[in-house]
Amino acid sequence: MQQPILSIDVAKGKSVAAAFSAYGAIVRKPFSFSHSPHGVSSLLPLLDQLEEMTQQRPHVVLEATGNYSKPLVSFFSAKGYPVVVLNPLLTHQLKKKATRKVKTDPIDALPKPSIWRKYLRSMNLTPRF
Repeated sequence: MQQPILSIDVAKGKSVAAAFSAYGAIVRKPFSFSHSPHGVSSLLPLLDQLEEMTQQRPHVVLEATGNYSKPLVSFFSAKGYPVVVLNPLLTHQLKKKATRKVKTDPIDALPKPSIWRKYLRSMNLTPRF
């Protein structure tokens, strides 16, 4: 089985997330959440649901966006979730290769799992999910 993922498109003030039980299997379509303690904590039941469905600890995947992503990385790491921080330059290059040329946060939350897999392959590593 492939690794469950919570993919987050980080932005100022609020971000957009989407949940996947496996590659391409959407559990929750993109939705926004605030960067408040309540907003970020509201993602925990979704992560619990993913873990219950797949019997695997979900990974949280997001781009490095400096001061906006650091609190999210810290929060999810402290809760024991593996956090994958993608290099925004590499993800930008991979997005440019895609046919979609639209920039909207709900759509941007969707491709992170495939970008993560391409990122691993570009480093000659094999994804384990």
